[in-house]
Amino acid sequence: LYGLAAFWVFGAGEGAYAATGHDDYSRTAWFSALDADLGRPLGRPRRTSGAWVREFEGGLAAVVLSGEGGGTVRLPAGLRSPGPTGDPDGEALALEVRLSAHRGMIALRA
Repeated sequence: LYGLAAFWVFGAGEGAYAATGHDDYSRTAWFSALDADLGRPLGRPRRTSGAWVREFEGGLAAVVLSGEGGGTVRLPAGLRSPGPTGDPDGEALALEVRLSAHRGMIALRA
């Protein structure tokens, strides 16, 4: 999720994102957040409490870069993780999420 979250935070979802399976470059890894659509950005990336965060029409993306100690992301109420099809029907997220270095997250508005 780190690479995908960084793609949304710093690239605003413009372009393309692909990844390969760990130690298996012959296939493409898939996880539900790849199908999530955050929509258009509502502003520029901002650094807050050790994490880079960008808000979108459909939610937000956050990432803590490698080499940084970690960060806390404060979330608006009602955000959910992407469910099995990338829709906002995954688990409800807490109002505060702690990310360690080299970690990212995608949160969707329900």
